[in-house]
Amino acid sequence: MPEECEAQTVARILKKMLISLKKVGRRISGAKRVWYALRPPENRSPSYWLIPRETWESQYLAGHWNYLGQLEQLARYSVIVGYIQHLKPGGSFLDVGCGEGLLREKLSLYGYSKYLGIDIFEAAIGKAAQRQHERTHFIRADADDYEPAELFDAIIFNEILYYLKDPVKILDRYTRALREGGIIITSIFAVEPGPSVLEKIKAAGYSVLDEVTTEHESRVVVHPQLPSRKVWICSVFVPASGRDLA
Repeated sequence: MPEECEAQTVARILKKMLISLKKVGRRISGAKRVWYALRPPENRSPSYWLIPRETWESQYLAGHWNYLGQLEQLARYSVIVGYIQHLKPGGSFLDVGCGEGLLREKLSLYGYSKYLGIDIFEAAIGKAAQRQHERTHFIRADADDYEPAELFDAIIFNEILYYLKDPVKILDRYTRALREGGIIITSIFAVEPGPSVLEKIKAAGYSVLDEVTTEHESRVVVHPQLPSRKVWICSVFVPASGRDLA
């Protein structure tokens, strides 16, 4: 039996075991992650729900995500801010996966009526909250489950969509929190599964208002797991009229 077929068979058996054990209220530690790893590549995406929250938190505290503030990230951040200022100047914005508020810092140069950032990292939100004021707020929340309680002119998904359980379904939920004429802005690293996530969003009926690709060739190693040449796709989406978001 080919290796991939054998792995898929094991994955199916393990899934059945997990379902059976769940029915009787039992679980096997780590089994869900093994099942995920054995799934066919086309059915996988690196969702953070498979990684313990403590792992994300320890990575942040260890400086794993510090590279997001490096010079190589400037071009895509500039595109995002440019989209916001050109399309929704002075508007209200929801930043999903805000980290310690790097995007808010860049937006503050231009002004906004309201900014709300959410992130799963307690340490990041704690640091970002030091810059809260009447128009700026930060909430620790899981983007997979968060339900916006108000409306926004633009909702930004900055390097987070491919970490979500079901990107299109979750995008639909957030889209309900857009004001009339509101937009979705995304930034996606242009390696799989990033491009596939973009295609799914487009196939689901979201119209592309504009899309820009930024590229950076690093002269130094910023992070050992990242390639020296990096490409991002920044997109502005408009929900299709008549699309059922319920």
